[in-house]
Amino acid sequence: MKKILTIFLASFMMITMAKAECSHSEKLDLNSKAANVKANYELVADKIDYEDGVSSIEYFVINILNITEDTYVEVANDFYNEVKTYHYSDTDNGNLKITWTDTDQIVNFTIKVYAENSTSCGGELLKTSRMATPRFNNYYYLAICNDAPDFYLCQKYVTVDEIDQSEFIEKIDNFISGKVDENGEEIKSDENKKGFLEILNEYKWYIVGGVVVVGAGIGIVIYLKKTKKQRELGI
Repeated sequence: MKKILTIFLASFMMITMAKAECSHSEKLDLNSKAANVKANYELVADKIDYEDGVSSIEYFVINILNITEDTYVEVANDFYNEVKTYHYSDTDNGNLKITWTDTDQIVNFTIKVYAENSTSCGGELLKTSRMATPRFNNYYYLAICNDAPDFYLCQKYVTVDEIDQSEFIEKIDNFISGKVDENGEEIKSDENKKGFLEILNEYKWYIVGGVVVVGAGIGIVIYLKKTKKQRELGI
């Protein structure tokens, strides 16, 4: 009986050890699968029927694609500071959709891909990716944005933190007056943008002309001095 127990324990330990070993080839295969896991978001416009009418809403759908039976994902966000785990069984053929209705601020998502426990690399982190959803812009509906539809602070959803109204007015005024471009970057004059070689090429004929004039002047001076010297020597 003791011998049978010893054999059983030895067999169990061997199986456990074999299970715990993450082979190089399996790790490469899992890394390849994890590399195919992609994340993106899409803005969805929808309508909700109420007893007194219909209301339009917009929200984001977070898409996490290509999860396999050998991998699972952990999705964290800094809005609720929560982490949720999703396995292949939670997906539609490996594709996961997460509805996100909080659009008032920029939300950062961290997506981590792990090896499933069914593999010998169970629980091992394979990939980390990050993604952010934009926030609804409260200045979008202001009348002044009708004069600057391309300006970044007049877009419906933006990826910058909210600023106060006085700063917003100052920035959009700079855009309308031509001081900054649609991204809020300062617009420099054409002369400031030109490089040295470009300026040299543009004014080359003036430069050549100047060199010729100066050269001719120097030649005349040398000639007059030489003639004067010859007269003094009686040559």
